[in-house]
Amino acid sequence: MKINKDKKIELLVGKGSTQYTLHNPYLKEGRLIATNGHALVSIKAEEVENDTDGPVSVQGLKMARKACTRYVDDIELNLNGSEVLPMAGNATLPREDDNGFANVGRCLENIENRTFKVGLDAGLLLKLAKALGASGDRVELSFNPDDNLAGVVVRSTNDDDLGMIMPVRF
Repeated sequence: MKINKDKKIELLVGKGSTQYTLHNPYLKEGRLIATNGHALVSIKAEEVENDTDGPVSVQGLKMARKACTRYVDDIELNLNGSEVLPMAGNATLPREDDNGFANVGRCLENIENRTFKVGLDAGLLLKLAKALGASGDRVELSFNPDDNLAGVVVRSTNDDDLGMIMPVRF
């Protein structure tokens, strides 16, 4: 499997003792998926010969990323009975047992048919949340459904303070 080295999917894996199947990203049908139960990321993964669907260790992703040079765009892991890291001298890690993964199909179905889309600068949204003193970096967003270019109202969950962030175009 090959993925772009800048896509750090392991940032969204589940942590803690519950839902251990979420502790590692999961390769399924050419996509690498991770979720912590609150957010989900699904990235295209180029499958290499003999790759099999199943869990991909966070440790393997980090080792592959560390071993690649700045001149290389992708990291590679060969995923069969074990994880082999070609860029790290063919280092081999045991592959976790495949105990299944969260049923994310419903979250990802009909994704292209969603009509209300707004582009936001995530870094600016985080700065705005901090400026509002948002508890745990959580904010409430209010959209104008009739105008996807209108400013998005951002409210702190703490009080009546508010901010506004302008959409960005893609």
